[in-house]
Amino acid sequence: MEANPEIVDGNAGVADNNIWKIMIGVFTLPVNAFGRFNQSPKLIIPIIVTIILGGFMTGLIAKQQAMLQYNMMKKSTVIPQEVLNKMKGDAENANPLKSGAIGGAAIVGFGILSPLLAWFIGSVIFGGSTKFKKIWGVYLLSGLIVLVGGLLKAPLVIAKNSAHVSMGLSVLLPGKDFTSFIYYFLYTVDLFVIWSVIVTGIGLAAIYDFPRGRGITVSAITCLVWVTLGFVPIMLMSFAGVEISFF
Repeated sequence: MEANPEIVDGNAGVADNNIWKIMIGVFTLPVNAFGRFNQSPKLIIPIIVTIILGGFMTGLIAKQQAMLQYNMMKKSTVIPQEVLNKMKGDAENANPLKSGAIGGAAIVGFGILSPLLAWFIGSVIFGGSTKFKKIWGVYLLSGLIVLVGGLLKAPLVIAKNSAHVSMGLSVLLPGKDFTSFIYYFLYTVDLFVIWSVIVTGIGLAAIYDFPRGRGITVSAITCLVWVTLGFVPIMLMSFAGVEISFF
């Protein structure tokens, strides 16, 4: 009688569903990783890792991000100079620990909105069925790709002392900033975001038992909705006397 390997090696299944291995697998073998995650969804460690990586990344480039805001708002024709001076002072003295703590928490907090939208699209529009916990887990895991991309950009941001470091096609628009709609779009949808959207789609397909194309469609629609909503703050800058443009 042949021995059942799952009985002989009682740790085989546990090892396969180890959350650390799943997180690594998201970068290397996402189909297998999300298949294992679907069997054993665990969120605590991905949440903690997201807070740590997100906080570290945000803290590293806190000054450059704050200066980015100031450099756009200083073009305003209506904001008083004393307000701009304070904004500049705050940017130059940005606290990386405070910014990191706020940034890490914000990434997790606001990060729940994408899985909520994906749940609506996947469950209500496409008629799928799965637990929200699994959808959130897919977004936490695939979001690690974007965080790693941000960490890879951070040394360049610090070296250039500018947040205008892109892993996307916005490099083709030198001299532009986020007052340009097309620059914002090309900056936001960079290589790591595209990679993450595809991996998210693979994860959604696994937990919904969708065809892979449908999972990627849900992921892409969700991403495009949030990218589109990102145009709203740009439009609002026009009310603050900042000139905005399409190009």
